[in-house]
Amino acid sequence: MLPIGNGMEVWMSETSVGSGNFDVMVPLHAAATLAVVQCGSALSEPKFFETAQAWFASIEKAWPQSAWAQASFHMNSILWESFVRISTMIRSDSSFAEELQDFNRGFEAYLQAKFSENPQSWSFSGAHATVLTWQREKKKARRKKLAASISEYTRRWRQLAPALNVTTAYTCGPLQGVAPLLLKPGEEAAELVSSLLKLAEKDVDLFQLSFAPSGDSDAASTDPSPAAARLGEKLLKKLGGELNGAFVRDEGQWKGEKRRSIRIDDTAQCVVGITRTLQLLETLVGVEVPTPGAEGAAAEEGVAAGGADEASGATPTEEL
Repeated sequence: MLPIGNGMEVWMSETSVGSGNFDVMVPLHAAATLAVVQCGSALSEPKFFETAQAWFASIEKAWPQSAWAQASFHMNSILWESFVRISTMIRSDSSFAEELQDFNRGFEAYLQAKFSENPQSWSFSGAHATVLTWQREKKKARRKKLAASISEYTRRWRQLAPALNVTTAYTCGPLQGVAPLLLKPGEEAAELVSSLLKLAEKDVDLFQLSFAPSGDSDAASTDPSPAAARLGEKLLKKLGGELNGAFVRDEGQWKGEKRRSIRIDDTAQCVVGITRTLQLLETLVGVEVPTPGAEGAAAEEGVAAGGADEASGATPTEEL
């Protein structure tokens, strides 16, 4: 956190590790602002919101409309998601809420235009921000427009997913956006739920570290997970059990980022993605699955149960 003049401060980061050169990191600043608001909300501490409002003023200074085109659609969507989430946690009648609303109105319009211009545009942060805005919108016309955007995000995901090789790739990022999209009822959402659950399960199976710490005789016979095996026995011994349960990226993403390391965001993205998937499941109608050996009892009660189901109109229901 460094001053930029006029009493304003911004979060900065080194342009490269060990360079000693720092530059403004607007996504980092937005994330820090969101974190402060979340803490203030949890602790009911007004001073936290005052700090967040001051930091937001710095964002408006450091990220004017003339700079928006410098960032990718996804990067701008990350910022928008942070601002929308902040707006859900502050008083709607506060000056902070008014400032956010004014900024978000223009920022959202800019992103929606970019989304419409490029059929390849997609962002899990943009998807989540769109759903959050749709859920809170009261004006019928605007809500309908946002609903159309959600449907378009869902349609584009169905087109993009095959090219991403989602059955073997780390998809905790997309999970964060696809799960919220399915909160909007519809045929498309119903069809995607099962594939979403498979993706979440795959991310846990392939990319979560699970291994027996060196010297743990009780768990010595436990085979390491695929992710742990990729790191190698030497590194696992060095780490001990400290990173058990953490997540790592896939080989392709490591190569693209020119690293072979474990970062905190590798795990954070999966925690958020899986959490949103579980939240989606809580909104779905549960279906009771008969246990093995219970078929006979179910058959005996079939007529009564079937009649009850037909009378009630109940139907069974079934991201990344």
